[in-house]
Amino acid sequence: MAAFSTADEIRHVSIPGSVEISDEQLTLLQQKLKEMFTDISDAADKAGVRIILGGGSALGAVRNGGIIPWDDDIDLMVTRDSLDKLLLSIEENYGSKYWIRTPGKTEGYNLLFTQIRMKGTSVRNRDDHGNSECGLPVDIFVIEDTYDNPVRRWWHGVGCMYFGFAVSCRKFYRDRAFLTKFAKDSGSRKLVFVTALKKAVGFLYSGRSLDRMVARGDRWYSKCRSESSRFITIPTGRLHFFGETYKRDPYLTLSEVTFEGVKAYVPGGTSDYLHNLYGNYEDIPAEKEREHHIYFEPFEL
Repeated sequence: MAAFSTADEIRHVSIPGSVEISDEQLTLLQQKLKEMFTDISDAADKAGVRIILGGGSALGAVRNGGIIPWDDDIDLMVTRDSLDKLLLSIEENYGSKYWIRTPGKTEGYNLLFTQIRMKGTSVRNRDDHGNSECGLPVDIFVIEDTYDNPVRRWWHGVGCMYFGFAVSCRKFYRDRAFLTKFAKDSGSRKLVFVTALKKAVGFLYSGRSLDRMVARGDRWYSKCRSESSRFITIPTGRLHFFGETYKRDPYLTLSEVTFEGVKAYVPGGTSDYLHNLYGNYEDIPAEKEREHHIYFEPFEL
């Protein structure tokens, strides 16, 4: 099912009519991301939990000491047992400044990872079709426990892949008019094909509540609750369950780094982690290969 993911394809296409971010806007966006990271780090400290840099943010910490110069987002990770403590602390300390959007709890929020979004801004992407709370986001991905028994671990993974695909298809059907035009305008044959496929599959789920599907998916992701298991996984991560299942040790033996002047953490065995995600991660990609997000009006920082 990972072959039918559209996320990687979208990072490398352009859509007519989308917002072209200027260098000045990117600088301002990154400044606000730094502010968000400082606030979330403070909330984590007050809650007694650790947030972990993931994906491109971990890469930026290692390679640049902060946000990658052309990057426009921050990816964080927390363990399942830390998530509620972190979100409560953000609400208590910064509730007037941020929206908190959580799968299974926020009505109408139809992604399987958590987002913290800055009020007073508008950074609207393709997932925000019909969403009024579309401020600048920081994504938070949950590190889940998974089973030592290989059969149970495989079945856990199959379920995670199923729910991720089913939720995506149901959402594609709901937003089919917008996403069909989006795919066509992109000029990507793969995106057009996958969009048509997901709409067709999504039709089969059209009688089901998307909120309930997301809640069921989130429950399945957290199905294993064993902090003594030898394996952990990030089912909403870049490479999904089977591409991002790691041994608990050394992954959660965290390494301390500095990220934009703030103390932060990256997974233990950082080099192996980044190599798994990006291959030869020390190479600087050519400009046309650099990942970006597509935004729509209104775009306000």
